[in-house]
Amino acid sequence: MTYFVYVETQFVQGYWKDAANVYESGDKFLYPHSYTDLFGTVKKDFYNKLLERLGEHHDFYSAVSLDSNELKREGYREFYDTLNFAVQPELTSEQIKTLKNELTTTVLSAGECQAIRLNFYQNEEIHKAEVYDYSDVDYPVFDLVSMKKGRPPVTRIVEMRIRDTVYQTSTDTVVHKKGKVAGEEAAKEKEVTRRKSCWDRYLWLAIIAVLVVLLVRERRKRL
Repeated sequence: MTYFVYVETQFVQGYWKDAANVYESGDKFLYPHSYTDLFGTVKKDFYNKLLERLGEHHDFYSAVSLDSNELKREGYREFYDTLNFAVQPELTSEQIKTLKNELTTTVLSAGECQAIRLNFYQNEEIHKAEVYDYSDVDYPVFDLVSMKKGRPPVTRIVEMRIRDTVYQTSTDTVVHKKGKVAGEEAAKEKEVTRRKSCWDRYLWLAIIAVLVVLLVRERRKRL
């Protein structure tokens, strides 16, 4: 299974058309790192793996773990509506902000949960709890798309289908010419095809005429 974890990244240089969004977020955005692993049917194994992968980028994830969660069922579907995490008290405010942004985006992008809840513990008891969804994410995500609650996913419009030269017909993001230019080119191709067809017809008529003349001459000789 291929999945993504979103990691806070500093925008160092370069130009994006929506760069103003990065400046507003302190030159930070969330970049998706792709991973592929095998998972069984136990849901918590997947979310523990997300924490493990995020821990490869920040050491403070050692203070974060899955808390008790209620697995909901709808028919054959099993899911967590709001996923609870336990956060130990040694994290700083900046680390908590990074945790909130990365974990919210990573967990919700997996497609099952609607929100996450961070349970902040002190002396083995919950001191406070905060619930976050996409509307709480502070930074732009990868291509500077603001993650807002209820916002539909970004789609790319492909103007027409082209043929895959290997296996099958597939949709590609090739920009095709359209309008008057495309019409003129099509007309030119049609005219070239028509002329070729005419020349082929004349060639066959000439061959038939020559054969008829030869046949008549051969018969006259025999007479």
